[in-house]
Amino acid sequence: MKRFYVENYPYFITTATCKKKRIFANKRKAEILKDVIYNFRNQKRYLLLSFVIMPDHLHLLLVPHKNYDISKIMHTIKRGSARLINKEFNSSGKIWEPRFFDRVARKEEELMNDLKYIHFNPVKEGLASKPEEFLFSSANPRFENDLQKYFNGKSPNR
Repeated sequence: MKRFYVENYPYFITTATCKKKRIFANKRKAEILKDVIYNFRNQKRYLLLSFVIMPDHLHLLLVPHKNYDISKIMHTIKRGSARLINKEFNSSGKIWEPRFFDRVARKEEELMNDLKYIHFNPVKEGLASKPEEFLFSSANPRFENDLQKYFNGKSPNR
């Protein structure tokens, strides 16, 4: 089935590493993935509302910009991160499972629940005691996000 695309709405996305390998337990590999995510954000492909890079999967909460659907975005994130990781670590092979899960947050309550889920995922998995302590999460104050931009008039729900 083709993916359903809704303009100006946030998407909650989950994608796993190939065979659930703990690839992003390696901090440098997680850093590369984070850089790819922010690179495409800076290219104005999407608003980045939230993210967490777990050892064996990635959660994103983003709003695609007009010319970028969710499939294109995920393809570029996965391809770009795999290429850079394989190059830097002189390796080859798959990093990501080919598919990903996505759903649209249609109400502000859904969006806030998705945000909490993403931020508390490392706590639930025992990787941090508080969301803001986890190194590769938008809950960490070292990372920018576009929540303010989204809620300042960008939300179709308001």
